[in-house]
Amino acid sequence: MGDKPAAPICEIGQPLMIEVDGKPVELLNLAVTRASDKAGDAKWAMVVLTPLDVQLNADFGLAIGTAEPVLLRYRNCNRLGCFVLAPLDDRRIRQMERAASGAVYFRLLDGKAVKVNFSLKGFTKAMDALSSGVTPGDAAKDGQAPRALQSGDGGH
Repeated sequence: MGDKPAAPICEIGQPLMIEVDGKPVELLNLAVTRASDKAGDAKWAMVVLTPLDVQLNADFGLAIGTAEPVLLRYRNCNRLGCFVLAPLDDRRIRQMERAASGAVYFRLLDGKAVKVNFSLKGFTKAMDALSSGVTPGDAAKDGQAPRALQSGDGGH
């Protein structure tokens, strides 16, 4: 029988790069996706992929705008790195839409505390596109670029 193909899983992604020996290297990866935990209040979650050399017993910090960091536990590690899941309720999404930037905090195995800033420019438009459920592939079939991907759009 003709099984219906699974709906594509879309997310907002932002790699955070540093320069090593003059070349860009990905340090962290931030992604916003639909939350898989239906028991919670959050429809969305931020998935953070960190390096492997983090102190797992030291919490991971996430700050949006000028807010105090929220401390989160590491979920698991694999060959790609260590994962942190941050539930994003409506209040946190609105906070991210209003803020220009955020920061993450973690501690390396050598004890060094690390703070990495990231931009939230374009988050509102990306979140609107993600929330709409229209994938870039669907929009292309209709002959239009999704609103969040059109050139010339700046700001949040």
